[in-house]
Amino acid sequence: MSKLFFDSHKYFDFDTQLLYTDDIPKEEALTGIPFRILEYLAKNAPLPLSCDQIRQECWENDNGTGDVPYHISVLREYIEDIKIKGTRKYTYIVTRDKKYYCSIKLTSDFISDGTNSFITDELECDNNSVDYLISPLDYCKQRGIKGFLDSGLAPQVLIKNLKNKTNIYILTTTGANLITALSSDFIADSLVHGTSFTILLPNKYSEFINDVADIETPYDKELSRDAFATQFENIIKTIKREVLKAQNLSNQSTVGSVYIGCAFTYLRQTIIMGINETEVWGYQSMTMPPARTINGTTSFVFSGNINENTIAKRTYNHINALIDEAKHRFSFFEVTELINPSTFNFGLEKTNARTYWESLYRKADINMKIHMQYEDELIEVAAQHPLNHGEPDSEFKERLNFAFELYNKLRKGNRRVGIYIPGSVHTANGIQDQYSLSFAGVKYLTKLGIPIESLLGDEYNQKYKGENGVYNSADECYVASQIFLNGKY
Repeated sequence: MSKLFFDSHKYFDFDTQLLYTDDIPKEEALTGIPFRILEYLAKNAPLPLSCDQIRQECWENDNGTGDVPYHISVLREYIEDIKIKGTRKYTYIVTRDKKYYCSIKLTSDFISDGTNSFITDELECDNNSVDYLISPLDYCKQRGIKGFLDSGLAPQVLIKNLKNKTNIYILTTTGANLITALSSDFIADSLVHGTSFTILLPNKYSEFINDVADIETPYDKELSRDAFATQFENIIKTIKREVLKAQNLSNQSTVGSVYIGCAFTYLRQTIIMGINETEVWGYQSMTMPPARTINGTTSFVFSGNINENTIAKRTYNHINALIDEAKHRFSFFEVTELINPSTFNFGLEKTNARTYWESLYRKADINMKIHMQYEDELIEVAAQHPLNHGEPDSEFKERLNFAFELYNKLRKGNRRVGIYIPGSVHTANGIQDQYSLSFAGVKYLTKLGIPIESLLGDEYNQKYKGENGVYNSADECYVASQIFLNGKY
């Protein structure tokens, strides 16, 4: 009995020529050219086939009844092919370079619950060694393995099975495409409904991630390593955006949380797992570089109870062991609006320091070349605490006076000049200042005659440091760098 499984709920039976959803067949069968095209593509999956090859194989006595694209459209409509959001591409019958291929391989073996499987109950091994082995089918039934596949699962399938889970765990090497796919409403919506996410990633520029990059792209290792680092930053950026989106969408004071931790593992694997109390649904792949998950790697879908002897229990324990290790090494954080994707990394992960700092230097060099075209100037005045009855003290005044002189000197060249005065509200001897250092400094320079539009103070402290405030040199330099980077100075 040959079946083509599109996901755990939908498959096509070539014997009955019917599409089944949750084991309920369509009323009408797929016949004629569209049926023969599906059979031809499935048997040769994932080999791309030209229109000439398809016509030669599938037309039989049907010459003159429509071209290949027409019958492909009829086929896609019948099998309810899923269009990838934001593109013209389809999930199951894929077009590439004017050729067509089926993204799912045909199988004649399947587990009784209707999910895709490439396992048989045949065991070929030495007679002296079979006593302790479990047959593949028995093992899968006992351990909760639902089926195997040679690629990643479509985002729609993941979302359908992860929906309404209270906790979702994702372990991935980069995961940029995965997180992007899930971020299309799913992550934010799940957070609004109280779901918590834990995402485990290896550190950018770690020895492990550099090894993966070098194996996958041996002809341009430096570019590949930087690309992995960029994907890491994009994941942090996407997650942060989804957290903020959920907070804006929710009418509740709290929403679900997203935690990100360092994956201290040398396995090149992907695990996606959702849990409600003790019941788990999950997907797991073991990628073998230079191939990636989408290039054809052994993967499987599983479900089960974490209190029973299942793959679900072992995977759950594995994930939690990684989380515990990340916490032990101070490499586990909650994603909030204060996290900075461009500078975030897991500090205690073993990293290739030279590669990491060279990448920062290259970014800085590019930024400086861009800013060389601008003529405007930015001055930062290092703030000094404490204030003297709300006024800058003598040391702070000297710095502000020097900034005033420099401002006037630069203005003679008709340049636009901005002055950043850092510093939040401080406390000395248990007494809190009435004003922030920024406010006091701006007020002082305004009295000297500098226009208020040239003075940058509290609003930039809040913009770049939020509730944490600006209280030390590192804070001051960070805010100044962001003003410079995002302005035309």
